[in-house]
Amino acid sequence: MPNDALCDNGQYCDGAETCDTILDCQPGAAVDCDDGVGCTVDSCNEGTDSCDNVPSDALCDNGQYCDGAETCNAVLDCQSGQDPCPGQSCDEETDACVDCFIHEDCADGLFCNGVEQCIGGACLAGTPVDCDDGVGCTADSCNDDTDSCENVSEDASCDNGLYCDGIETCDPVNDCQPGTAVDCSDGVGCTVDTCNEETDSCDHAPDDGLCDNGQYCDGDETCDSVADCQPGTSVDCDDGVSCTLDVCNEDTDSCDFTPQDTLCDNGLFCDGAEWCDPVASCQDGAAPCDPGEICNEEDDVCELHFCATLPSPSVCKGDVDGDGDVTPVDVGLVKFWYGNTDPENLCYFDVDCDGSINPADVGLVKFYYGLCTAESELPCWMEP
Repeated sequence: MPNDALCDNGQYCDGAETCDTILDCQPGAAVDCDDGVGCTVDSCNEGTDSCDNVPSDALCDNGQYCDGAETCNAVLDCQSGQDPCPGQSCDEETDACVDCFIHEDCADGLFCNGVEQCIGGACLAGTPVDCDDGVGCTADSCNDDTDSCENVSEDASCDNGLYCDGIETCDPVNDCQPGTAVDCSDGVGCTVDTCNEETDSCDHAPDDGLCDNGQYCDGDETCDSVADCQPGTSVDCDDGVSCTLDVCNEDTDSCDFTPQDTLCDNGLFCDGAEWCDPVASCQDGAAPCDPGEICNEEDDVCELHFCATLPSPSVCKGDVDGDGDVTPVDVGLVKFWYGNTDPENLCYFDVDCDGSINPADVGLVKFYYGLCTAESELPCWMEP
């Protein structure tokens, strides 16, 4: 009987030898270790009397870098590799990961950070857009929403901190522009109008000197901060002396007090010429007539006294008793003085006081009748 065991060479991998009764020992059929997975390296392992099916990634490599490293799955065969350049681009020629191939690959869609460029596969950041317009008072910024620059004028950037020179403004082309100086004019001609930086307001200081008209006598003009120049109070040159002519003298800037004797004249001759004392006012005049003279107030003259007692009957024409006629009863003492009188009043008296009436005692006399006092024994002498 054939005995296969006699043919067993102790090797697993070459299969089970068999005994042929005619042909003797026959080699066995080699163990088939093919697992049907193309990427496994199939081999028979004498040491383990089994097949080894070792995955070989190299058997899956398609020679392409950019689709990743293929791997061998012992069951599922070759598996696709993973993207070797996640977030990047893959360059098959250089078997390298790159950021870009062309400039557009680097564009981030933003305007303000400039145009990105692709240099050597690497993206280089763009140069940010320069929105500086060269105008110092504009706020320069880049707007990605409008893909443009915005240059906003800011007046505050021009403020020099001063009140009086006005509010500075920003011109988007010509930069800071000076303000219009504060107009402190109050329309009052005599105020000194100034701008006060400390209080940020206008000061209007009245200046009386601006109202001075250069005249002394009309008083000191003053400045009213609302109503403008006000007239002064005229200089009071009244010295309290009624007979002085009080006037203001512009040439000397003083008062003149000129005595005026005429202001003291009481209209009477016989009490003398009144005169003006510049301090004591009107003073009495001195009697104008010398001793022995009678003062004639009517004619403003001094006359010599004449003695006379009317004879009886009177040789003087005059209506003594006032009955409308000159008669022998019109006898009386005559008070008289010489004057240029009406011839109707022609009297004959002892003009030369020789004790008798004679043709030499003829003269025109102006007279009036009256009674003498009881003390009078001699003819009466009375001033008119």
